[in-house]
Amino acid sequence: MTENREFVIANFSELQNEKFYSGISMKQFGLQIYQGMVNNNPQSDKRAAMILANVMGMVYVNNTKIGVTYSTPYAESNHAKQVNYFGTQKTSQLNSI
Repeated sequence: MTENREFVIANFSELQNEKFYSGISMKQFGLQIYQGMVNNNPQSDKRAAMILANVMGMVYVNNTKIGVTYSTPYAESNHAKQVNYFGTQKTSQLNSI
C-alpha cells in the first residue's frame, strides 16, 4: 500500500468533498483500506492492484451517509393510505406486483 499512498490520499480528498461525507479521519480511512487488503490476502502484485480498487470503493461507499428527506409526512403518503384502506397484507401484495 506504500506505493499507492498518493492514490489513497486523492481518494480520501474526493470523499471529503462528497455531499454525504460521514466525517471519517484519514487514519481511519487508511486503516479500513489496510484491513480490507489483509482480509483479501492477495498473492501477487497484479492481484493486489485489482483488489485495491475494489477495497477502496467499498470503503468509500461505506463512509458516505445517504440523507433521505420526504416531501410529505408518512401519514399523508400513498403507502399509508393503502395500508389504512386495504390493510398491511393486501398492500404488500399490491406493491409486489
